[in-house]
Amino acid sequence: MANLDRPKFISQYNDPWATGDRVAWGEHPINEFQAVPHIQRLSDHLRPVEAESQVIHGDLTGNVLFADSLPPAVIDLAIYWRPPEFATAIVVGDALTWEGADETLLSTVAHIGHFPQFLLRALIYRIVTPALFRMDDTVESEFARAVEIACSAARVP
Repeated sequence: MANLDRPKFISQYNDPWATGDRVAWGEHPINEFQAVPHIQRLSDHLRPVEAESQVIHGDLTGNVLFADSLPPAVIDLAIYWRPPEFATAIVVGDALTWEGADETLLSTVAHIGHFPQFLLRALIYRIVTPALFRMDDTVESEFARAVEIACSAARVP
């Protein structure tokens, strides 16, 4: 998908997922979400990152079907124009948040340059989105461990 042009419809997205994505990438003011649990802490660790954007699936977790003797099927396309490392970081963030993965998962993506920065953005994306739907204690508790791991990985020595 790296050689596809940016789809024009992406700039027309106007939903909580698009807002979460734009906040994560500094295209929407993050200060509007400073009261949302974890956002301040995550944003404190953000640093600029240079990477080429392309069409990505922004919600692969749970949207890849597997069956014996068939290739994987990707469903429920969530098209974004971001670096492919961001798509990977969303899957890692989801695994840390909802699938019981621990920090050893980061060793599988250690070869990806600036991966902690992509992970911080993935968690901002995932936290801002539900905050637009509801404000309750769920966001704080369900993301706490993943945020701790991401912030620890992003610390500048």
